[in-house]
Amino acid sequence: MKGHETNWRLILGDKAIERRLIIFLCLLAMVRVFLLNAAFPIFNPVDEVQHFDTIVRYAEGDVYDSGVTDYSLNLWSAKIQIIYATPEYLHQELKDKIPTFRKMNRPDAPAIVDSLRQRIADSLPNYEVHSPPIYYFLAGQWLNIGKLIFSNDGFLVYWLRFMNVFYYGLLLGGTYLFCKYFYPEDRAVRIGVPMLLAVFPNTIFYSLNNDVFSPLFCTLALFMTLRICTGQRTILTYALTGLAIASTLLVKLTNMPTFFVCTAIIAVFTYRLISTKDIAAKSQNLVALFTAMLAPLLLWMGWNLTVLGDLLGTEDKVRFLGWTRKPLLAWFGHPIFSISGWKSAAENFHMLIYTLWRGDLVNWPDSLDAFFTISSVVFVIAVCARLYSTRGRISSQKSLFSAACLAICILYIAFIVISSIQFDFGKCFSPSQANPYFNKGRLIIGCLVPFLIIYIEGLEYILSLLKLKKYSLHFIGIICLIILIATPIVTRQTFSSQWNWFHYF
Repeated sequence: MKGHETNWRLILGDKAIERRLIIFLCLLAMVRVFLLNAAFPIFNPVDEVQHFDTIVRYAEGDVYDSGVTDYSLNLWSAKIQIIYATPEYLHQELKDKIPTFRKMNRPDAPAIVDSLRQRIADSLPNYEVHSPPIYYFLAGQWLNIGKLIFSNDGFLVYWLRFMNVFYYGLLLGGTYLFCKYFYPEDRAVRIGVPMLLAVFPNTIFYSLNNDVFSPLFCTLALFMTLRICTGQRTILTYALTGLAIASTLLVKLTNMPTFFVCTAIIAVFTYRLISTKDIAAKSQNLVALFTAMLAPLLLWMGWNLTVLGDLLGTEDKVRFLGWTRKPLLAWFGHPIFSISGWKSAAENFHMLIYTLWRGDLVNWPDSLDAFFTISSVVFVIAVCARLYSTRGRISSQKSLFSAACLAICILYIAFIVISSIQFDFGKCFSPSQANPYFNKGRLIIGCLVPFLIIYIEGLEYILSLLKLKKYSLHFIGIICLIILIATPIVTRQTFSSQWNWFHYF
């Protein structure tokens, strides 16, 4: 056993082999994300048609035309919806098992589609059109590139999805660099987080939506923020840090917790410079940081206020969904504040955690859902216990990084709670008046990397108490293997769909 441990340490201590392992994990993740993006038919019910339409508008450059408040679908988006969208997400028994795109060679098909386009465009309002711009702008340019290469309209939707493949490779590689920089001596975190990401089964990465960018941009913002606080950096680094922090909100507003944590770290850092009288030497750097952070946010908010009369551009979406904001005192009438509502709150928390792991497009066995939630809660509590037990040494870099990751995870949960209690959801299906909770893991996906770091640190701490810490990577490998085996089982019906990318040929 001792020899086995030594060999394991030697393997992971070899930088060349470690690099090869990370490259392998990146390729594994990219292949997995490609296959599942191709397997899921379009458009899924997680507002994918609205996200697609917003991308189309950015590609055509008409989103920020003065006075644009048209919420009907673009006519080309409506055409794609008619020809290529699957009915499988809405109907269990299909009356017609032949996809519409296979019928387009009939003489009357184009005329029928043209007659339906306007009706479909008007019946599906796009309430995502004024969402934060970064994802849609980049995806719009990707779409324009695709139009130069491909002529098949349905393939262009999948071309957009396949952007997730390259993005996910960047996410895994960037996460490894983050862990390597801040946890150089912790093999379980440095290797284990990329291992979990390589098989992470959340279905949000298999569709068009602005949630997919949140983990990378939030991790980048946290990395840049912590980096300038731990060494001498150039003014360019400070400016890039400001842009990275701003990008968290310009990807999605649900990333406010990451924005607040990064801003708080910068505020503490600035206070320390003032208290040590080093502020003069860093004044130009800090001006560059705050200018780069605030300028893009103010420009975007200024446009929203001028054109929409709304700083964040969210009011129209709230109106379309039938939500209304409750007075502050009415917040306390939410069932979360009653003993009888605790069971419902616990059930929704359970759903929030297990859908953070596996998404909400396919069902997993209840036992695995329970494992995702229970292990997450136990390991997070373990990290809290470790930080408390070492509170006298909280100044150590590792403890500070862990505390920052933990704070982000807790604030995401708090953000979900506040979002749940401030609205009357009217006749909306989910959330609803009967179950007034935001309970989908995609809403907190921005904390994915900090969460996985905390998850593995918690596992390590528990194993250390059991004198089994040297087997941390083995346990992580077992979790990855279970997920890797379960994924094709729970998605097997998806691959057989007649509406997916594989059947376009």
